[in-house]
Amino acid sequence: MLGKLNRGFESHPLRHAPHGAWLRHAENLQFAAYNPPVPHFHYVYVLRSLKDGGFYIGSTDDLKARMHRHEGGNVRATKSRRPFELIFYEAYRSLYDAKRREIYLKTSKGKTALGTMLRFFLAESDCSEEPGGEGTEPGTSQDL
Repeated sequence: MLGKLNRGFESHPLRHAPHGAWLRHAENLQFAAYNPPVPHFHYVYVLRSLKDGGFYIGSTDDLKARMHRHEGGNVRATKSRRPFELIFYEAYRSLYDAKRREIYLKTSKGKTALGTMLRFFLAESDCSEEPGGEGTEPGTSQDL
């Protein structure tokens, strides 16, 4: 036998050190704080008017600020339909992808896809807004 094969890690100083030795060595190391860059997102969102039940589809790069503008009446397209609730949004890293998705969701095929994605939410909210939807007993005339 030619001897022990060198696998490459036997020369590491902490490989066979007693438990906790790495702590003594770590005090001598300089660790730089790692702050990863915050990714910038572009959002496509869907609002539902609590006044008329209609939807508004839009895009922005600051969703909170845009919601404040909608609620404050500073957006001409939605000023007369306030208040709103945010029911759906998607985040994209690319402005092009977000705009493309917004345009798609405004088509009839996109609205169908959106309705499919939100079918359970929309079904729940439709039931709770119907007159007599809450507090009724099963078997009453409203269930028939």
